[in-house]
Amino acid sequence: MHRLLLLFVLLSFASLSMAIEPQSVADMEKIILGSWSEKLDMEGLITSGVSKYSSDHTVEHIGSIVAFDFKIDFRIRSKWRIEDDTLITEVLETNQPDMIGVGHVERDKILSMTNNNWTYRDSNGTESTAVRLRELSP
Repeated sequence: MHRLLLLFVLLSFASLSMAIEPQSVADMEKIILGSWSEKLDMEGLITSGVSKYSSDHTVEHIGSIVAFDFKIDFRIRSKWRIEDDTLITEVLETNQPDMIGVGHVERDKILSMTNNNWTYRDSNGTESTAVRLRELSP
């Protein structure tokens, strides 16, 4: 019984050490800089695109939404900030004002973040993971 309890304690500590450590806002603001790719498939409605986060706290989202044989391309520029564990973006410019208007605010809860990917839950409860795109050298 003692060995079983010891094994349980050791496994518990091992799983805790593999979990993502809480990060400061400053750390997350450094990690998020750069380009990220993302693709969502919500029952046939496919959204894919690239988001580029800049140090001036703007982000540009370029992508498309495809449903069956219908496609909408979008280009959105927003300002961003991180408060606690939430990424907040506010739309500054958009080529699809009927889809997402200037002033629209999104609040995405950051669930985990590394240099290679980050996972969040949007305000609708949908979880998504963005993957870092590496810059190509000339």
